[in-house]
Amino acid sequence: MKQDGGPIEKYYNGLQGIWREIDFRRPNPMVCAADIEKYNLTIQEDRVYLFLDGLDNRLDNVRADVLQMQPFPTVKQAYARVRREELRQAVMLSNPDSTHAAAMTLKGVQTDSRQIPTL
Repeated sequence: MKQDGGPIEKYYNGLQGIWREIDFRRPNPMVCAADIEKYNLTIQEDRVYLFLDGLDNRLDNVRADVLQMQPFPTVKQAYARVRREELRQAVMLSNPDSTHAAAMTLKGVQTDSRQIPTL
């Protein structure tokens, strides 16, 4: 499964559905708690790699950032990091007026009738 230029949410949700189906059809066969934990960590790590592998090439930089995170992230953490970057890129690639407004909003400058706090 690949992102193929689609929304990151659709891609992530599609993977989650596939993984739920796999987990249902092939439950963890182990009985020892330590083995179950190791197995689950391995599965989680594999899923991060699969998620990152299917991302569009324009997200290569964030892919590298996620792979360098310590400790190694969960799929949810990787998705959150990639989604933030995708939103950042969308703001940066939009028209200059909205980019300026977004930057002012992040700084806490009033851009319309409401005041948005500084982040």
